Amino acid sequence: MKLFQDIVNDRESGSAALLLDILEVLKVQINADQKELIPIIEYLFKNLHQFTIISSFLNEFMIRLETGELSDLKKDAKSYLENYQQKLIRSNEKISEIFLNYLTDFNFKTNPNPNPVSVLTHSQSSTVFHVIEQIMREGHEIVVFQTESIPGNEGQIQSDKLNVLKINTLLIKDQEITAYLDKVDLVLLGVDQLHSDRFLNKVGSKEIALEARERHIPVIVVGDSRKLIVQGDTKTDFHDNSIFEWIPNQLITAFILDTGLFNPQQMLNLSSGIQYSKKLSKLLK
Repeated sequence: MKLFQDIVNDRESGSAALLLDILEVLKVQINADQKELIPIIEYLFKNLHQFTIISSFLNEFMIRLETGELSDLKKDAKSYLENYQQKLIRSNEKISEIFLNYLTDFNFKTNPNPNPVSVLTHSQSSTVFHVIEQIMREGHEIVVFQTESIPGNEGQIQSDKLNVLKINTLLIKDQEITAYLDKVDLVLLGVDQLHSDRFLNKVGSKEIALEARERHIPVIVVGDSRKLIVQGDTKTDFHDNSIFEWIPNQLITAFILDTGLFNPQQMLNLSSGIQYSKKLSKLLK
């Protein structure tokens, strides 16, 4: 249980990265019987259900356990967890592919010389990191302005990771954002929970989006489609306003998910409801 407690107490990683950690630890736990696994799933769900991509997985895993679909834990569950991991990885690859296509169109329309592209990003996101990494691996020169992201200072962590890849990255203070916005081509944000009319991200994201819109700078949000939540469902809303905040979708130029590219108007037609298992439904009441 200690490893799962560490994941729950992790205030630095994004929700997709947390899910990958959960999958890794669960693969070790599949030697346990189902009675031992269920309390672990309930513990994770109780503490992390606000992150839609995590609650979706935990719910699906619980239902499969309850229905006996994973009766042979050592074989069936391990295969299921490994396949789920691959889905997450492929999701980031698809998002990066769509973003690179957008970036090519964007640059050809606005800049006769598509290199280098300058990006401002906020906090830490495994999806944002993967997108930036792919831009570099495709041979594009990129300059990243990374905010510190207070409280938590997750930006320092992401900045260090980008520097390891030798990506030109400048760590800037949150109060310096407006001064650097005039130097960037676009803003790239991650997402922890996605509704048809708003999304959840690290505090400070809304101000960045507002300032960027005022300067006619595109703001792109990238994330897994499993972060979508059913319209009108407030049970899984995140309420810790000291760390996260809601940002209206109308402030965003485009949402790039593994399922495609959507503008705010198109987002109104997207929603993904979760039918929770009986055990997990009780934890939401």
